[in-house]
Amino acid sequence: MDIRKIYEYALQREYEGKRFFEENAGRLNHAAAVGAFKALAAEEQKHIEFIQNQIHALDQGKSSSAAMGPNWKKKGSFLSALILKCWTRQ
Repeated sequence: MDIRKIYEYALQREYEGKRFFEENAGRLNHAAAVGAFKALAAEEQKHIEFIQNQIHALDQGKSSSAAMGPNWKKKGSFLSALILKCWTRQ
């Protein structure tokens, strides 16, 4: 599996997550839960933008890791967890 396919897969999952939190925030009656779901949807949007930037970097012929910045391998980072998750599904 190439890195672009991993990013495309991840991007779809992030869109699904964002949609889930947005749709369900409207169904909740508890203000704290609504706020939490809206905050989670906003986090998903950050992930979407990050992944889109990675795909754009690949399209421009740039190294994906160059666009990630120096902390992408940091334990517990979003990207390191994402890559591990995708690679273990193969």
